Amino acid sequence: MIRRQDRTNILREASVPVLWILGQHDQAVPFAQGLQQSYLAPQSEVHILRETAHMGMLEQTGLTNEILAIFLHNKLMINK
Repeated sequence: MIRRQDRTNILREASVPVLWILGQHDQAVPFAQGLQQSYLAPQSEVHILRETAHMGMLEQTGLTNEILAIFLHNKLMINK
């Protein structure tokens, strides 16, 4: 990822809602970096998982699934 071309313009130009689920103790994508990038997308929704690193979907499965389900329901109007 270090050598990956900068694609932050994609976030800035996103015309769809973007969900961010950040692990407070993430070392793969440092928390501060993820939070900074989350501000680039015009329609960002940010959730911070405390006591969690990079694998929130495994470390806090229930909470991650709940966040995702609510996001999909609210933003994509699933079940409406």
